[in-house]
Amino acid sequence: MDIVQLSELGLSSMLYDMLIWPLNTPALQACAIGVTIACVAFMYGKNTREKTIEKTLNYLIKEGYLDTDKDGDIKIVKK
Repeated sequence: MDIVQLSELGLSSMLYDMLIWPLNTPALQACAIGVTIACVAFMYGKNTREKTIEKTLNYLIKEGYLDTDKDGDIKIVKK
């Protein structure tokens, strides 16, 4: 066997594995890991964003820049 026959054998074996066992291919496993990391980062960023907005609004109300009326609407006091 020469190098061309070995590479063709390896390619056909890889294609066969992709068709028969698609979830075992390294590319799909890498994509699954990437999607998982992206989802975790999105959820963490979403949670952090909401906390930051809440802290900012509480600070502005405490310092007198914003005020809330009896209906819960926020009004600007200082400019």
